[in-house]
Amino acid sequence: MTLVLAGFTLVGWLDLDWTGTLLALPLLFLAWLTLNPLHHLAEGTRLIPVNGKISIHLAAAFGLFVPMILISVPIDDRLLQRRCRVSSSLESEQLALDAA
Repeated sequence: MTLVLAGFTLVGWLDLDWTGTLLALPLLFLAWLTLNPLHHLAEGTRLIPVNGKISIHLAAAFGLFVPMILISVPIDDRLLQRRCRVSSSLESEQLALDAA
């Protein structure tokens, strides 16, 4: 996102004050890191051989993966059903053209 905004600024389409953006980047990185389930999964599995204990990172990874799956599976299912309907209607039209 920062690169896109920088591109718009260089072209002259946007006039941005970059001091606030540069100060916010570390905070955005930390927010992304705490909400990234892959980070928690990697840290949790890394700490098992190091400490010999299961850490809170694995619970955080599970807690972040479950809502992602619960949200994305119905959306993917609807998209797949729509794609199958379009495919079957195109297939039936092609069969009708071949029969004629």
